[in-house]
Amino acid sequence: MNSEGGRKSSMDELLEKNRRPDPVAQAKEQLAAASAVVPCVAVTEENWSRMIGLQRSQLQMLEQLLRTMDSLMTRKQLESMLEEQRDWLMAYTEEMMRMTQKYQSVILQEAENTTASMKSMTEELSSQAGKMSESFGSCLSSEKKRMGQYTRRLFWISLIPSFLLLLIHWLLPLMISLAS
Repeated sequence: MNSEGGRKSSMDELLEKNRRPDPVAQAKEQLAAASAVVPCVAVTEENWSRMIGLQRSQLQMLEQLLRTMDSLMTRKQLESMLEEQRDWLMAYTEEMMRMTQKYQSVILQEAENTTASMKSMTEELSSQAGKMSESFGSCLSSEKKRMGQYTRRLFWISLIPSFLLLLIHWLLPLMISLAS
């Protein structure tokens, strides 16, 4: 060994390289390595063609991805598109709110008009019913008077035959006695 930090000299290295190993030891090492069974993978022609086909498919997918990457949006483009959509939705929402308020005011106005119209119709119907009741009452009263008049007239008319019979019954004996 050399005194310079425990390194071997170049001469020692050359000697070690040129030394031939013992052939018996070398044969034992080779026999031990050869007796160890190592599994082997064999690629058949069918497997090889399918692997080549898989690589072609993957290359086509990569080409397609590269073509679509040019058409994909950037983050800024996506944010600006989303802002435009948000602004449009806000404007649309505001317009719908205005239309809803307008619709509600129209509905309330129509409800008030309908209520007022129904009130006036109810009052008019009530007035007509009162007039009809009054008219019916006056007609009924006049018919009642007329019926009373007819009843009195019929009473006197019904008394005429009785009165005549009474007259005949009294006058006939008197006339017979006067005539005799």
